[in-house]
Amino acid sequence: MFDALASITRSVPMKGTPILHIEAHGSVEYTGFIGPSSEELTWEELGDPLRVLNTATRFNLVVVAAACLSEAILFAVQMPKPIPYLAAVCFRTEVVPGRLLDSMLELYRALVIDGRSLQEAAERADRELSGSELLRFTSVPLLMRNAAAYVMDDLGACNFDNYYASMAAKVQIRTGRPLQYTPAAFKKVMRDAAIEAVESALRLSLDYEHFPENRLRFGFDPKQFVDDMLRAELRTR
Repeated sequence: MFDALASITRSVPMKGTPILHIEAHGSVEYTGFIGPSSEELTWEELGDPLRVLNTATRFNLVVVAAACLSEAILFAVQMPKPIPYLAAVCFRTEVVPGRLLDSMLELYRALVIDGRSLQEAAERADRELSGSELLRFTSVPLLMRNAAAYVMDDLGACNFDNYYASMAAKVQIRTGRPLQYTPAAFKKVMRDAAIEAVESALRLSLDYEHFPENRLRFGFDPKQFVDDMLRAELRTR
């Protein structure tokens, strides 16, 4: 499997960007799949070779993971490394072979013959499945929202009230004095830290150093990310 991916990567300058189609038996443990040589592989293990291939395609790689429970391909995304694909079509559930075939035929019919967008093609492919079988389309914006959510959660910015109360209690215990920041001032500090952390996550995930065009191409605004997520947190209280 890894040799095949390395060969595909080497062929990109001559053959262009491929659609990487992986058809296999998905793991019921939601971790990976059975490879072409009957080896068990995890989606996480595929992360590094997929990153190399995605970089070779200048962040244009599409992966079609035609396997049960292949939504776990999200585990190939490992912060703060560059993302392993531009978009992925995968299955959220188990799927019977006949409907998987029908679904994939419709996906490629929509893409190749009808010239539809990948998202439209995925929606058409999903309609070929039964109600209990679900296909998922995931792309860079979703990956980046997940990355931003992870960063902000790690900072405590998505649960500000609890974090502020915890910090105030720790300062009181350690120093015998109240926390010097007011809630409003502390929230600004947290917001600024979250924006800086999300900017760093975007810079590394989209490899701005080697692909500066990605900053404009994807157009993500760290401030907008953070403020949208903080507003969403307020709505859930």
